Amino acid sequence: MGSKQGKTKIPRTGKASFAGKGAPKTVASVAGRKHYGHGLYLQIGESGSKSWLLRYQRNGKERWMGLGPKSVFTVKEARARARAAQQQIYDGIDPLLARREQRACRRCRRPAQLLSRVPPSNIITSTNGNGRAPRTGRRSSTRCSGTLTP
Repeated sequence: MGSKQGKTKIPRTGKASFAGKGAPKTVASVAGRKHYGHGLYLQIGESGSKSWLLRYQRNGKERWMGLGPKSVFTVKEARARARAAQQQIYDGIDPLLARREQRACRRCRRPAQLLSRVPPSNIITSTNGNGRAPRTGRRSSTRCSGTLTP
């Protein structure tokens, strides 16, 4: 009376099971994003490329910040990078804007020979007919201001 007929218990091994023919699909082989906790994600592309992402919100808007490729950074290193970015967020600094400004400052410090490629006609010395300076093709947001503002 106490025997269960027709039901066999299959032990769980933690490995993916075969759903049909071919190799089993694991979580890491499917394109998408895998959550690692505290806003850290592993993004897997269609081609199989893997990179670390940090998801955060700033002023109610969802933002995704790349932290680097998985082949270069381990989980521990990606968590450290995510933590540093989260500390900037708590200090009122947007880490994406801070990184853009940091890259712009690096461009400002290039050798003079690279900067001499700009023709003198691009330098603002006069105004055109409407009282405005002519456009040089440069964006003012990429210039180095030297300070980070929240």
